[in-house]
Amino acid sequence: MRGIAKIRNLCLVFTHLFCIFAASKQLKYGKEYREIERTDEYSIFIVRLRPTFDFRQEILSQGSDIEVLEPKWFRDEVAEISKHMWNKYKDDK
Repeated sequence: MRGIAKIRNLCLVFTHLFCIFAASKQLKYGKEYREIERTDEYSIFIVRLRPTFDFRQEILSQGSDIEVLEPKWFRDEVAEISKHMWNKYKDDK
């Protein structure tokens, strides 16, 4: 992460399975969030928050149930970590 994170708008895709889990646990990632798209399979939210190390870990802990769309630098950071994780497991037989 880059120094002290500034509060930013993040665009996140949540699978509906995760949305149901989040609602049941009353999880809220930011004080300000709004749903901008909903389909039968996923919802896209804009969340205003500080993308801290802990938040990044929370995103990673949800596996493929969350996808970061924006900002690009945060998406790239999560993707790079995911690639490193994949490389550790891909050759297991």
